[in-house]
Amino acid sequence: MTIPLETYDPDWAKRFDEINAELKTLRKLPRGQVTQDEIAKLTAAQLEAFHAQFQTTGDYAAWMENNIKEVLDIEGVDFVIPEFPRDASVERTRSLYSLLHDRIKLVRKAQFCRRPVIQPTAKEAFTTNLGLSESREVKVLNVDLGIPRVEDGIIFGSESEKTQYLYVLEHKEEQTNICFMHAPANLASALNIAEELLQAAYDKEMGLSALLRKGQYRSPDRVQLYVLFPHFSTNGGEEHFFKADLIWDNKNSRFKFKGWTPLEETPYALRKIAYEQGLALNPDSPKRGKKAKAAPRDQGPGGVG
Repeated sequence: MTIPLETYDPDWAKRFDEINAELKTLRKLPRGQVTQDEIAKLTAAQLEAFHAQFQTTGDYAAWMENNIKEVLDIEGVDFVIPEFPRDASVERTRSLYSLLHDRIKLVRKAQFCRRPVIQPTAKEAFTTNLGLSESREVKVLNVDLGIPRVEDGIIFGSESEKTQYLYVLEHKEEQTNICFMHAPANLASALNIAEELLQAAYDKEMGLSALLRKGQYRSPDRVQLYVLFPHFSTNGGEEHFFKADLIWDNKNSRFKFKGWTPLEETPYALRKIAYEQGLALNPDSPKRGKKAKAAPRDQGPGGVG
């Protein structure tokens, strides 16, 4: 049973338009001639006029139910919307709408961020289970990119800041895979130091110096680089997994970056490591200094082919 609403006004549209015209006029005024309180009061009055179009609680509930279904369609998530009680008060209907709206947002984020995981086959990168002769370690790499150290606004030109990166080093029978896990402030700027990162990791773990130090040399053409941005580390809450395409420049003994290939699925082993290592506890990592962390080359990984 629906209940008549005392707020119903057959002339609601006229009220709405008048307030809307007044708001447009005020918003054109220079700053200082109108306060935010004035704008807020008129906006509230306009909303009240809009809601005055509903004659009964049933009309209002039906409109809100239809509105939340439109939100569901826009967000593109799988979520069951219950029927709004037609005899509920306006306040109760609004409360139900807000609750459902928040839940839709959460479901959307979960569905969007937690992309499909895969269980790679034995010879592929980052298998869930390793073979007897294979190994996987989580390590930290300090990279000096030649950017001056900044502390409390002071630039130390003679000192460069080292950036810390978390990475997974996996030795397979025929290939070595490296995956950097990063928490960027800007994904685009985070993908611009491919050569530097891979070169640093390669020199540390598998280059000629490593051969002399611990006998673990591996030729550059058998090293592949990946980058994982866990969903909890990005501004938009999106998970990204990339494979890098690099070639080895024999003349200069350096990797040369060619491009990135976005991958649609994330290996289960990598996602598990990301959570276990607690990247969420340090979402601003890696850092170069208190004032320097927003620099374009501040956040970024790279790759190999």
